[in-house]
Amino acid sequence: MRVKTLLFAFLLAAGLPASALSQSRPVSTVLPVPSTWVSQSSGTLLVVHIASDGVIQGAFTSTVCGPMVTRIVGKVVSQTITFATTLASCNRIMAWRGKVSDKAIATGVTTISVRQDGTVSSAGPNGDLFARTR
Repeated sequence: MRVKTLLFAFLLAAGLPASALSQSRPVSTVLPVPSTWVSQSSGTLLVVHIASDGVIQGAFTSTVCGPMVTRIVGKVVSQTITFATTLASCNRIMAWRGKVSDKAIATGVTTISVRQDGTVSSAGPNGDLFARTR
């Protein structure tokens, strides 16, 4: 019992909703597959697959480090979405978390960068808004 309480406290402190511990997770009905979402500040998100447990897969075309296409993985539960990608050519990891509706995805985005000297920096969460184009 104590282990479950500690795990719950850790997940809560890490920012994960209590619903993440539930076994039955409804998948969003507002995130069609395939769909394309464009952000003015970071790039284009293409969602190509949503599994029955809410795991999403797709691609992200970055405008942050020059034009490049990377793979994204994430999760959608109800109207909450999280997804991340690695931008290897500029040594960055970007992670988004927010809300999805039928026309927009409003998220915070955290960027982790590894500098040439090996030090790591983190920025965010900054706001990012994706508008659905398809």
